[in-house]
Amino acid sequence: MEWLLDVYEALAGRRPPADPRVIIADELGRWADAPADKLQQQLWQALRLTVLYRIWAARCSKDSVLQSPSAVASAVVTDLRKEMHLQYRRSRRREVMSQHLPPRVLEMRRLKPKTDSLKVWLESGLCSVSAQPGHDDLSISLTEAWPVPIPGHAEEE
Repeated sequence: MEWLLDVYEALAGRRPPADPRVIIADELGRWADAPADKLQQQLWQALRLTVLYRIWAARCSKDSVLQSPSAVASAVVTDLRKEMHLQYRRSRRREVMSQHLPPRVLEMRRLKPKTDSLKVWLESGLCSVSAQPGHDDLSISLTEAWPVPIPGHAEEE
């Protein structure tokens, strides 16, 4: 949980309280400095829910290696990186997807974001898109060492 709080603080400049009512029950009223900005709220929700899911998955696992704090944090980083790639493809690479997916799949609501779903990741600095003529590339900054090293991970020098 400390890693989750450290990551959010590093990205948003405010530290959520280590209060189960905020972290588990999502009672933002218990957080004196809760983010008012919708993108920062979305960032908090994405981080919080991914960490909670990964803790639950580790707890259900019979593999003790997967139950370590570093394994949980590493899985969170992997999940968030995959999510950024998905949102990038949905919002920025739709024309490429349309060449490879059947039209029925493209009609699904999940593939039609109402807003730029990559924006929360871009605004937080976890990723960036470099535009080149006729092409753009996604660069993901989130790693096991940045913005905060995962538990048990030595900072790279």
